[in-house]
Amino acid sequence: WEGTAIGKLLNPKLADTGNTVICPSLTFQGASWVSEAEEIQLADGVYAEVVAPVCKVAALSQLSNEAVSQLRSRGRSGDSEELFNAYYEMTEALRSDLGDAIDAAFCQDLSENTKAPSGALATEGVTEVTGGLTVDAIVSANSNALALTGKGLAGVLVSVDAAAALAQIKAADGSNEYLYAYTPKGELSVQGVRVIPTHNMGEGVDAICIPERGLVVGGNLNGRLEQSTDFGFSADVLTLRGVMYCGFAFGVPAAVTVVRSED
Repeated sequence: WEGTAIGKLLNPKLADTGNTVICPSLTFQGASWVSEAEEIQLADGVYAEVVAPVCKVAALSQLSNEAVSQLRSRGRSGDSEELFNAYYEMTEALRSDLGDAIDAAFCQDLSENTKAPSGALATEGVTEVTGGLTVDAIVSANSNALALTGKGLAGVLVSVDAAAALAQIKAADGSNEYLYAYTPKGELSVQGVRVIPTHNMGEGVDAICIPERGLVVGGNLNGRLEQSTDFGFSADVLTLRGVMYCGFAFGVPAAVTVVRSED
């Protein structure tokens, strides 16, 4: 999950949920004004839950054992003191590939792929606004989430271009001072809301505003990265397999705001 943009926003609120992701809710609608010593009427709570399946994403890659051996003995960028660990680089590349698949499932409409989980663009009832990503759009999305769930935004996933445009806003006309500064982690904060760029944003979408409450992202959070020299024994290759499980349960879809591009 370290390789996912959505994981940066929700960790440690990611849920290890097994085969399904459940977003529960409990509401009461029995509050009434009463006189002193008057009996208070009993009101039953209404429990509901949204259940979403956990889906499997996997990747398989190979590298020749000769190449692995050569890379291990070759210095990175010619620096012999810092050896290039081929296995580590393979695992990181595979982890990034799995992370991209999860982000794409959330940020793109993959409804035609029945093997993938349904993300924000494939879920009915989400709030959609047009006009491109602006500071006002983030403020409105935060107010919307607050009104519907009692909590604001956990953060905003934005396209790379939209993130750059926000970062370039100046403090005043003619000023060289940027209005929003990056945190020590290299993240942008706009009106107190974290902004995480991703190159997996759906076409025509600038941003997806993620509520702190009303959305559960879960699955097998550990995943598996395994290597084998047996699978490609006849070809003398190292095989690496990566597997992760993920699902999205939208308990309050309207609390999620999708910001469409101006075009």
